Amino acid sequence: MRLLTNAGRDTRAMIRNPAQAERIESAGAEAFIADLEGDIENNAGPAVEGCGAIIFAAGGGRGSGPEKKETVDYMGAVKLIEAAEAAGARRFILLSSIRIDYPDTWPEHLRAYLTAKEKADRPPPRQRTGLHHRAPRPPDGRSRRGPNRRYI
Repeated sequence: MRLLTNAGRDTRAMIRNPAQAERIESAGAEAFIADLEGDIENNAGPAVEGCGAIIFAAGGGRGSGPEKKETVDYMGAVKLIEAAEAAGARRFILLSSIRIDYPDTWPEHLRAYLTAKEKADRPPPRQRTGLHHRAPRPPDGRSRRGPNRRYI
């Protein structure tokens, strides 16, 4: 967020906990309180109005159960993509996770999270509006392709 605001970009952060607003605003961004699990038109829709790009970094949180992973990590992304399309945004970047391509390595305690992330990573089939969807993944030491190669 600071990189964006320091570069002179207008930045808005959608948060569900009002206690986080001061930290967001001290970074130079606008805090927008909304809930991805609620009604998209009355919650997340207004959060993306006027945005050219959206970066999805939300998560159900450590210690939350599989239901929260589904409603936030997956359905939250779907709802925000729909809101971005409706608002005329050009780009949607979903911050992904390592191990998505290797389900056989998923530890049981991360399975619900990684399943939700894997589903959210898939480009939406409704890309009729021109929204460009990307899901960059952090390097995990296995990939030898691309400019961000990492050898371990």
